[in-house]
Amino acid sequence: MAWAWYKAGTVSVENGSDEVVGASGTLWAAKVRSGDAFLGPDGVFYEIESVNSDNNLTLNANYAGTTGSGESYSIAPLAPLSQILYDTLQAFIASLSGEFSPGALRINGAATEAALSLLGDVSLEADASGDQVTRISRNAASKQAMLILATALSDRARIGLVNDGTEDLHLAVSADGATWIPAITVRNADGTVVIHQSIEDRDGNPIGGGGSIKPGDIAGAADDTTMIIGKLASDDTTAMRELDLAALQTALGTVIGRNVTISTGDPSGGVDGDLWFKVA
Repeated sequence: MAWAWYKAGTVSVENGSDEVVGASGTLWAAKVRSGDAFLGPDGVFYEIESVNSDNNLTLNANYAGTTGSGESYSIAPLAPLSQILYDTLQAFIASLSGEFSPGALRINGAATEAALSLLGDVSLEADASGDQVTRISRNAASKQAMLILATALSDRARIGLVNDGTEDLHLAVSADGATWIPAITVRNADGTVVIHQSIEDRDGNPIGGGGSIKPGDIAGAADDTTMIIGKLASDDTTAMRELDLAALQTALGTVIGRNVTISTGDPSGGVDGDLWFKVA
């Protein structure tokens, strides 16, 4: 940029011509602009009409001095400040060409700082109803659409659609950002929740193995459309009498890994963590 007088190289000038030819390393295309002042070998200032290349420029008046080559010269930066600011901004944008591209905006900090990345089909918008939504869209089931949580930019948890060919919702965790452990899957077709790992109580004691929890998994349900818990919570006394309480007690104990008692009496005995259901 032409912030100071530019004097690199030498020039050839011809009396009666408006052309100036540079030599010996002139870099006028980057350093000089239209409107700057050319101080010729004759000691006279000429306004620069145009910069044609690194070694060729045109004056707005014919050179009045003696023809010569290999001559010293100077160029003073006299272009308007607005032009200088414009050129500076253009250079800055060009330096970020790798960070800005169609459909992508990325603002990065240092390796341990927060970074904002909006790439591909990601939108922050108000939908047709006026609600504010964040939408992450993938263009095929072979791609991923994920919300990822990280520590110091090292991934630790992710939830979203993975590239397994389904539309199921997945939650997974990682201790190192490389190896992922599946935790929960919600099937898109019917909402079934699949728990992949063991379940623990608040004291860290396991209360059941991983697996799919769905209607009919507990003994005593008539079919895969009726849950026993639903019957227990209803006012259907006939259904209550028809339940095999012993089978239910055994099934619950197996599923949650704790002693389960279903009785009409008040709770008694047992240890911390046992379950007691009192029924009328």
